[in-house]
Amino acid sequence: MIDAFLDNFVIACRNGNINQVQQIFNKWTKSGRNPKELIEYRNSESENALLCASLNAQPEVVEFLLQNGADVYVTLGQNMTPLWCVITKEDSTLKCFNYITIFVQNYATQRYLQSSYTIL
Repeated sequence: MIDAFLDNFVIACRNGNINQVQQIFNKWTKSGRNPKELIEYRNSESENALLCASLNAQPEVVEFLLQNGADVYVTLGQNMTPLWCVITKEDSTLKCFNYITIFVQNYATQRYLQSSYTIL
């Protein structure tokens, strides 16, 4: 049952259904569960919520996940970060800039200053 719940969260993130994402997140946290467990869960394709939202150009969901502790450095495959997924998929420079702004404002700057990693 919990796996189905977690999978539904990832699917809602992939589809950009911010209302469902927030409902599932709130239900999860109100039950006393650790939000990181939900946010970091990987489905059978090794994708987590942030990767799915990034791969499918869902900026509102990306922002929500980052504001709630999603790891901007999570990788898929050969070290593809969420921001890398967005940049390589988006055809608009403005959209890419908007994503970069979301990542930097919400999480990347703090983490970058604490480590030697980059967000790309």
